[in-house]
Amino acid sequence: MWDWPARLTFSVMTVGAIVSTALFVAARSAEAARGKPALRGAAEGLWQSTVPQPLPARLTESGEKTDEEDEEWVERVLRQATALIRQRLDQDLSNAADLRQVFDAIEAPVMAFDGKGFLLLFNAAAVQFFGREPQQLRGRAVEELFTQADFVDLVALASSNRPATRAVRMPRNEGLRTFQVLASPVRLRETAWPLAEPATDARHVSPDQPSSAGVTHGLGAVMILRDITEQAQAAQLKTDFVANASHELRTPLAAIKAAIETLHDGAAEEPAMRVRFLKMIGDNTVRLEDLTRDLIDLSRLETPETELEWRDCSLTALCDDLRPLFEQICTDRNLTLEVKIDPAVEKIQSDHRLLPLIVKNLVDNATKFAAEGTAVQIVAARVPGPRNMVRLQVIDEGIGIPLAAQQRIFERFYQVDLSRNGQKQRRGTGLGLAIVKHAVKALGGTIGVESVWQQGTTMTVELPVG
Repeated sequence: MWDWPARLTFSVMTVGAIVSTALFVAARSAEAARGKPALRGAAEGLWQSTVPQPLPARLTESGEKTDEEDEEWVERVLRQATALIRQRLDQDLSNAADLRQVFDAIEAPVMAFDGKGFLLLFNAAAVQFFGREPQQLRGRAVEELFTQADFVDLVALASSNRPATRAVRMPRNEGLRTFQVLASPVRLRETAWPLAEPATDARHVSPDQPSSAGVTHGLGAVMILRDITEQAQAAQLKTDFVANASHELRTPLAAIKAAIETLHDGAAEEPAMRVRFLKMIGDNTVRLEDLTRDLIDLSRLETPETELEWRDCSLTALCDDLRPLFEQICTDRNLTLEVKIDPAVEKIQSDHRLLPLIVKNLVDNATKFAAEGTAVQIVAARVPGPRNMVRLQVIDEGIGIPLAAQQRIFERFYQVDLSRNGQKQRRGTGLGLAIVKHAVKALGGTIGVESVWQQGTTMTVELPVG
């Protein structure tokens, strides 16, 4: 990749020399050319040093070889050499244009620095990365381009023939980003300057232009930046998920273990203690069941290969099937479950597993935070507009969600502080709204929240339907 600039420079200089020589010879008369072996020798030397083909033979009119010094032979040699080298030059220029396009087609910023850390080559992605004009980048020192010391270290390592890779976090306009920076050693010359600017500006760059940064021969560094922010965040989420899941599983298991040990130590002989600890075991067993179910649901939803099964669904039947699940808590907390479904959307097409999962988790969440003696409403209506979409809302009159927490409630294991509403009898797994978010996304819909502290919350889901 890096050898063509030297070839291009060589070709340009050679063609110039040949053309100048040809003009010189054309101006000579036959008499001036005869008797000067130096002219013939110069033509032969020029041919042999620039054209990878045998030297044209000198022939008489009958086709036999002759040793005469012939001005026409010299001119023929020069004309053929010029044509051949022009052909090579055209090919090199074409290859240079193709290489420039390939270089600029690389989406990641690619930069080449000389051994002193000055920028020689860069592609279009690098220009966009820095947001500067190409002429403002060429010859800049690495410490002028980056504020992180990691980049200076990487260039120094690669320039000393030690490839290196490092993850570097950088502030960008779109926020803090993580880049994987790969630095490899490369031998660059000043003749590599034609790659320093896009092909459209190459006419402004002299092939043998010296470096204003004092570029010298020797090892330099090629640096490639890959934005791995999403991968880094995914890895961190995975780590956090494992830690949180372990904690959530450990808590009920520890409670069950403590209850069993206490019963073995004699508490089983006391009826009141026995009932208390058996209830503790039962409650934590249910919690483990809920957590396991939610983990399975979330894992399935986060799998890209999950296939949807679209079927005709009745929203009324769906809500009727969910009522028994919430009968106990509605009785305990004096809640009523109200269903208001527009006839226009009573029958819809959706995934028969994900749609009930969305409604169930939203209602379950609402019943935890609704004020006692109030109603939890399930409202369904058609979304105005050309698209065939349904709007599902679950509305409660309860404690609401603090503004600072509203952007985090869809995170896995995130829970609003239950001590604020005094409700300790039902603690969720912290996965319900994360499941809803992924299910809605899988169905191609959107979800939003509107909540006023101490007044209530409205969860709104809009889904495309058949």
